[in-house]
Amino acid sequence: MKNVFTFLLLLFSLLCNGQSPKLFTTDKELFSYDGAKFTIYKHEPNNEHSLAHNFVRTVFEDSKGHLLIGTYIGIQMYDPATDNFTPLAKLEDTGETLESNINSFIERKNGEIWVSGNVLCKLDIKDHLLTVRKVDIAVTSPGSLFEDKKQNVWMAKGEEGVYQLTPDNQLTLHLSKDNGYVKSICEDQRGKI
Repeated sequence: MKNVFTFLLLLFSLLCNGQSPKLFTTDKELFSYDGAKFTIYKHEPNNEHSLAHNFVRTVFEDSKGHLLIGTYIGIQMYDPATDNFTPLAKLEDTGETLESNINSFIERKNGEIWVSGNVLCKLDIKDHLLTVRKVDIAVTSPGSLFEDKKQNVWMAKGEEGVYQLTPDNQLTLHLSKDNGYVKSICEDQRGKI
C-alpha cells in the first residue's frame, strides 16, 4: 500500500505545473501594479495633474504615506485618492519651480525629508503643496543619500567620492575620485559605512 501511495504522489506531481515567470518592464516610465493589472503614467501636455516628465529616476514613500516622485525635471507627489499628481515642488524663498534632475530621497530620523538633485534640499509637504529649502553645503549635485545611526548624512557623488555631513553641518570628503565610482551607501549592523 505504501508503494502504491508513493507512486500516486509521483504521478500527481507530473500533472502539476509551476507558475511561469513573467518579466514586467515599462522602459523608465512610471507604472503601478495592483496584482492584476498595470497602470502606466505618462506626461500629458494638456493635463496639469499628469506626471511632469516621463523619465522617473526615483520613487519614495515617507512615513506618513506620501508617495514622492523624482523626475528628470523635479519633484511631484502622487495622490491615490484622486489618481493625480501635484504640481512640481516650488522653492520656498522665491516661489519658482525647482527644476532639478532628482536622484534620491531620504527621511531623516528627525522627520525631515531631504532630496538630492542638482542641489540638496529639504522638502515640506502641506495640503498637497510641495516646497523645498536648499541645504547650504559646498556640494553640487549630490547623489545617493543615506543617514546613519549617528544622524550623519552621507552622499555618494559617483566619481567625485563620498561626502559626510555631520549633525553640526561639518562636511568631509571621505573617498576621492582615485578610489573608484560610488553609486550607493549603506550601514551594517555594527555601524560601519
